[in-house]
Amino acid sequence: MNKKRFPSKKFISFFWIFLLFLPLILPLFINVHKISALTVVEDDNTIKVSNIAVEQGTKEIDPKKALFEVDIKNQRVLVYYKDELLKTFICSTGNLNNSTPLGIYYTSQKILDSYVPRFDMRAHNWIRFYGTFLFHSVPFDEEGNLLVEEVKKLGQPATHGCVRLGLKDIKWLYDTFPLGVKVFIHE
Repeated sequence: MNKKRFPSKKFISFFWIFLLFLPLILPLFINVHKISALTVVEDDNTIKVSNIAVEQGTKEIDPKKALFEVDIKNQRVLVYYKDELLKTFICSTGNLNNSTPLGIYYTSQKILDSYVPRFDMRAHNWIRFYGTFLFHSVPFDEEGNLLVEEVKKLGQPATHGCVRLGLKDIKWLYDTFPLGVKVFIHE
């Protein structure tokens, strides 16, 4: 007697091909990680001023159309896309002994998490823009405990030259924008 087996070999082959191509075709049908920029003020020191929607972590983001402006005098990071201001974040830049370098740079590397023994601190979502200078989260100790006293310094110069942002703010930058974004740092 000839019994049909389920699942058949053809079905299994089709199923594996389908799974292989699913990540490629799924974004054509749904918008994953859509960020809407309609909030006026958020509780994490984020000031929102735009109604642009940005696809998070997708190839639709053209880094040549984005700009991270660091305003040292006002301790703010302004995020532009297609010449429209998306968000303004409160930040901390270099202190008197360790200034943040002025000029124009481009983001070149992302590091999810790193502990820096020289400064005895850990931070998340590092985005390198020049040499040893990066955007990163507020710091943690070696065990991963948030350094609350450092969080309270947002809005004033407090770093060794990097640009420090709140946890939600740096995560949004890290997840949303690819490498190659222009960084303009001025007084």
